[in-house]
Amino acid sequence: SKKIFFCLIFLTSFLLWQTAHAADYYAAQSAAGTGNGDSCENARAISYYSGSWSGKISAGDTLHLCGTLTSTLTIGGSGSSGNPITVKFEDGAKFSKSAWGIDASSAIYSTGKNYITIDGGTNGIIENTDNGTIFGIKQDTNAINVVSSSNWTIKNLTVKTMYTRTPDSDDSNKYGKGIVIISSNSVILDNLDISDMYYGVYAYASGSNADGLTIQNSSISRVSTGIVAGLNSANDYTNVLIDNVTIFDLYVWDGCWGSCTSTNEWHHNDGIHTWGNHGDGVNKIQITIKNSTIGGDFGGHTTGWIFVSDYTTDVSIYDNLLYTTGGPPSDGYVVLGTYGTGTARIYNNTIKGWATNNTGGTGIYFGAKGTWEAHIKNNNINNVYVGIVSRISTVTLTSDYNILYGYTSPGADGDAQKNKAQWQALGYDLETSSGHSIYADPKFVSASDFSLQAGSPAINAGADLSSSFTTDILGATRSGVWDIGAYEYTGAADVVAPAAPNGLAVS
Repeated sequence: SKKIFFCLIFLTSFLLWQTAHAADYYAAQSAAGTGNGDSCENARAISYYSGSWSGKISAGDTLHLCGTLTSTLTIGGSGSSGNPITVKFEDGAKFSKSAWGIDASSAIYSTGKNYITIDGGTNGIIENTDNGTIFGIKQDTNAINVVSSSNWTIKNLTVKTMYTRTPDSDDSNKYGKGIVIISSNSVILDNLDISDMYYGVYAYASGSNADGLTIQNSSISRVSTGIVAGLNSANDYTNVLIDNVTIFDLYVWDGCWGSCTSTNEWHHNDGIHTWGNHGDGVNKIQITIKNSTIGGDFGGHTTGWIFVSDYTTDVSIYDNLLYTTGGPPSDGYVVLGTYGTGTARIYNNTIKGWATNNTGGTGIYFGAKGTWEAHIKNNNINNVYVGIVSRISTVTLTSDYNILYGYTSPGADGDAQKNKAQWQALGYDLETSSGHSIYADPKFVSASDFSLQAGSPAINAGADLSSSFTTDILGATRSGVWDIGAYEYTGAADVVAPAAPNGLAVS
């Protein structure tokens, strides 16, 4: 027992010593003052810290960034579990130049470095100032590029204008990525504001499996695709989580590949696009999307607000608001264009579509082959052309406890649209005296607030799915008999932020 006691004393003393000896270093574009790096006033040049950190920065240390930086910061060392190395933006600090490059010429670059935190502080920014359709430079560019690394956190950061595209132009450049994550594990992206580039977040497994990507509490706008997560080779990508993310206004990337003629394709826009490996039929991606708001003006050429494709397995999509102010998707607000096998759980989403005629789009769409098992429950699907489309003859579809209102057809089996009686004859969305699915006005609070008002038939009409989750999109507890849709009625109108304005000039 004495040995254990002294071991505990030694361990505690070591941890306290390590914490006490964590050091702070300061860097600016050029050396300042004495140049010894003990403050922003005496900062070392960023070039001193770009590369190997041996003898310069150790686990637990913090590198503070000062002023405007125009040189790449190459992460030169790793932290350790419980003692990450932190790169902290001081007030007013930013990476800003005409145009950053890609890979090792990104603003921040890492390969093979672990336990790193990038903290934007109160107002950290990474930006291009002269890259885009009407600007002097037109080149591909990344803000942060992380390769073959693990245990990263990137937080509290604004990433903007990687490529500022003029809407409806013939600009065919697919340039600009905000955060690039390649074959890296245990990555957290938190409290980011990303705008004006082709891809907001671009993550994929290439050459090795990847496990653990969380994107949360963030806003992404004016992009072609908000979040991409996929496979670039025969690997798996597991435990991908998108939680409380707002994606809006993709209309900026409406346009053609080159000049707009009948022979050219339009840009392919999506809110979230994930894929497994279509080539081998084996390697898959595992993903959960929850508590997120995807909407606004997506333009006229979007496949899906959420587009899950190619050998994806274990998909959970719940407590999301999907809406539009500028037209419908070409396939559906939720699209599962999948191959192979998999299980989808699509629960408690609110989908507010564009129109009930053939320009209105589809609520939930299964559009490819495979042996999927899909569970569609507690969804509030409103103002669409067709509520649910299943074009996979081998899919096992369970659809019940939904509310459907404002549609031409509640569902389609293959290419055949079904009226309400025909859809129910297939065993879907049965309306019974015990209260399964409902075909009635859900009574939203307003045209822009899609929570429920008193007297909504969606209140206390859903299935109990507490084995999967227990809160709504705003964090309110679901208990007793659940409500249908993303919002649990709490006795008063929920406060729902209006859609962000579009068409504003970028400062």
